[in-house]
Amino acid sequence: MEETPLETMPAYNVTAWQVGSLHTNYSAPQCSAAGEFCFFCEYRDDGGPCQDMKALAKLLISQGKELPVVVKTVQEQYEETARADVCCKHPVTGVTLESPEWTLSSIQKHLLFSGEFSKAFAKVVDNQFTSVIMHLNAQMIDAKTKKVVESTRKAWVDTVKAYKIWKDSK
Repeated sequence: MEETPLETMPAYNVTAWQVGSLHTNYSAPQCSAAGEFCFFCEYRDDGGPCQDMKALAKLLISQGKELPVVVKTVQEQYEETARADVCCKHPVTGVTLESPEWTLSSIQKHLLFSGEFSKAFAKVVDNQFTSVIMHLNAQMIDAKTKKVVESTRKAWVDTVKAYKIWKDSK
């Protein structure tokens, strides 16, 4: 199955949190309701590859790496160190999976929604604020008149204020 690169996906198109029975709403954001294999959910921190991959993810996140870089690096580590030895049951069908693919989308869901990697979510919010601020900045001066577009300036100021509140709350 070919995946859409994370770099071209919207940031982040999800539905509300699924609190009902597991695997009934495949558009829910968290692993436990997505119906996909998740290595981090399936295996525990046992001193082996799972613990090593979690440590790697936390290290990359603490270094400020962007989410697509962290996700891709974790997937590469899974492929190199764990996939060949993984055997588990599919979370929905119960069919035994041997060496299952761990998709980029599943890794991203776990990093953002599991609660284990709260700094990943904070980094995404920082990146979203930065993107909006830079987009507004690029449109703040009218190209023809060279005057400030007041509605854009106001949106820029409001966004910078909201970002400061966000940063101060962390």
